[in-house]
Amino acid sequence: VRLWRKNRSPQKCFRSAWGGHRCCEGVDLNRNFDFHWAEIGSSENPCSYLYQGESAFSEPETSQII
Repeated sequence: VRLWRKNRSPQKCFRSAWGGHRCCEGVDLNRNFDFHWAEIGSSENPCSYLYQGESAFSEPETSQII
């Protein structure tokens, strides 16, 4: 069973090491707040299930809370 942690927002595609293009979806909303943003336990890799997003509050779901 795979549990999905991220929302489904589209992220930038990039060229993979194998020559193809890879597009990943989503941001882990638990890591998209400004408190300790981009610290240990998050990832800058958009394909990681711990992806923090491009910046704190970059997602509509988190920006509506502030």
